[in-house]
Amino acid sequence: MVGAKYTAIDYHVHTKIITNWSLRFPMPTGFVTRTLPYPCERLFDIAADIEAYPAYLPGWVEARIIERSDTHLLVRQQLGLRLLRQSFSSRATLERPRRISVYAEDGPFRELTIEWRFEAAAASQCRVCLL
Repeated sequence: MVGAKYTAIDYHVHTKIITNWSLRFPMPTGFVTRTLPYPCERLFDIAADIEAYPAYLPGWVEARIIERSDTHLLVRQQLGLRLLRQSFSSRATLERPRRISVYAEDGPFRELTIEWRFEAAAASQCRVCLL
């Protein structure tokens, strides 16, 4: 559970912004950009906390980190909608606080690539792009 790690503002960012970008079937293509009133480091940390996804992303049943380093994560995840559940592994490359690149290694997706980009904007703001 996310619990003590995050403040109410972090939960607001999780549910208001990131939930709007949750994965749906069929896989979406394109990008979304938002400028948010938070430092890029904070938003990067929220997006990189993949194990917390099931707490606020609809359809995300499980996310477990198998391997972790300062720059890479190997994650086993499970998505589910009612009776349908699919597991897959993904590898994330972390370039704090500028970029997170995620690639599916197996599972139901022919190709799954997600990239988060974080750019400093006006004072204490961050432009977040999800590709």
